Amino acid sequence: MTAFWVAISIALLVVWVFTVVDLFSRHLDRRHTLAWLLIVILLPRRNLAGSVYGTILVSSVIVGLSQTDLTAGQIMATVAVTGFVFGLAHAWSNALARSASDRQALAVDHVMDGIRHEWPMVSAVLPALVALALAALGVYSVKTGLWVALITNTVLLFCWGAILRHRAGATTFERFMAGSTTAALGLMLVALKVLVH
Repeated sequence: MTAFWVAISIALLVVWVFTVVDLFSRHLDRRHTLAWLLIVILLPRRNLAGSVYGTILVSSVIVGLSQTDLTAGQIMATVAVTGFVFGLAHAWSNALARSASDRQALAVDHVMDGIRHEWPMVSAVLPALVALALAALGVYSVKTGLWVALITNTVLLFCWGAILRHRAGATTFERFMAGSTTAALGLMLVALKVLVH
């Protein structure tokens, strides 16, 4: 039964990835599609690099927690808090740097701009939280949930790399290579999880 739910999770991920690629390649009317809502949540227009960093951060946390006896809920809380704290730390650092470069006192606008800019790092935890929520609901085991989250993040890393190159006007081959290189970062964490496990 677990294999069935893992297959369903991966199938949904593949459908989502193809939907993302399709929407970006065709430039559909984005106001009326459910897929566009997912893209808005997971694929920000600003600071896609923050999504890459956040996804790698979440994958690292997952690898670190894979050897614990924590419940899915505890792992979800750890992943969410870690993403939030790192995003806030980046936002705060950016606010301080902007204040210094503007030679102005630190203002709420500096902090809010930093939070808006770094929010993609925080939202990068969402796919892992969904995978772990399914584990918490008993759809599959916590270990399986960790694997689904890690594999999902690796696929997303491919997407983020390819989309960043797409935005730069790259060829299909260049997009594939950028996606593959970015996904390789996730694969290194998968290899670490295998070695540690």
